[in-house]
Amino acid sequence: MERADGILRRIADEHDVRFDSIEQVQDGSCVMSKRKSKRVECFELARQQRASGQQNIGYTSRPFISCGLPVRRCKDARFTRRNGQFKLEITGSQEFGLPFGQDRLVVIWLATEAVRRHTRLIGFRSAAEILDAFELPKDGKSYGRLVAAFQRISTAQMSFSSDGSTMHPVWGFERVTFVDKARIWYARDVHQLTLPGGFENRILLSSSFWDEITHHKIPLELAVAGGLSDSPAILDFYCWIVWRANGLKKQTGVPLHSLKEQLGISDKTSLRQFRYQVRKWLKTIEAIWPECRASIMTDGTKLLLHHGKAIQDRA
Repeated sequence: MERADGILRRIADEHDVRFDSIEQVQDGSCVMSKRKSKRVECFELARQQRASGQQNIGYTSRPFISCGLPVRRCKDARFTRRNGQFKLEITGSQEFGLPFGQDRLVVIWLATEAVRRHTRLIGFRSAAEILDAFELPKDGKSYGRLVAAFQRISTAQMSFSSDGSTMHPVWGFERVTFVDKARIWYARDVHQLTLPGGFENRILLSSSFWDEITHHKIPLELAVAGGLSDSPAILDFYCWIVWRANGLKKQTGVPLHSLKEQLGISDKTSLRQFRYQVRKWLKTIEAIWPECRASIMTDGTKLLLHHGKAIQDRA
C-alpha cells in the first residue's frame, strides 16, 4: 500500500501547505493551521483503521445520502432537494431555522447511537461525548454550535416524496420529524458530566426516523466525518460516493447536473463551478481512500464511478 505521506501530501497541496512527513504534522514542525493539521491526522487514522480492519463505524440516514441537508445557513424556512423522481423537503421552525452545515454531525451521531444501543431513546451525560466522537475541540464555541444544532434538528420537519405526490415508502409518513422529544440541559462548562440529581440529556427519536436507520442504515467512518466536520459539502459527497460505489456492479456515469441538484450546495452554484469543486473533492477523497476509482469524464458532463469498498465487511 502506498505510504500515507505520499497520499496525505495531496491534502497539503490542496491547501498550499508543504511538509516532508506525517510526523512533521503531528509534532508541529510544519506550518499548518490546527484545522488542516486535524484533517490530515483524521485521514491518516481512517486509513490505518481501514488497513487493520478496525474501522470505527458510524451511521447516517439513507434519505440524506440521496438528498443533502443545506451546506450553509438558509434565509428561507424551506429547503428542497431532488434526486431523480424523489424530492426531500425540509421546513425549519421560525425560532431556530433550518438545519445546515455541521448540524449533519448531530444526525450522524443520533443514528450511530441508535444503531449501537438498539433503542430510539438516547441518553448522554454531556456534550463532551459528542465532541469526542468527532474529535472536535471542547470549548464554548463548539458547545454553543452543538446546542443550536440540536434545536434546529429537533424542530425541523421533513417530507420525502415522489413526482406523483405519492410518498416513497422509505419514510411511510407524509411529514415527519427527526425527534419526538428532547430534553437537553445547558451548562457553560462542557466538561461537567451531570447536573445535581443525575439529570441526563435525553433524545427520543421519531418512530419514522428510527425505522429508517434500523432497516436502511448507511455506514460511514467516524474518523472521516471528524476530519471533514468543517467541510459539510465534501462530507456529503464522500458519504454518497462510498455508498454508491459499494452498490455498483459495473462502471457508471452519473450526470453532474443531477448530482448538483441532490447535494446541499447553493442553487446559485453554476455547473462549471460545481465541476471545479468536484475535481478538488476527488483529490481529498483520494487522500482518504486511495482505492477509490472515480473521475470526471473527458467531456465534463458525468462523474465516472467504479465498484469499490471503503467500509470493510463485518460479521
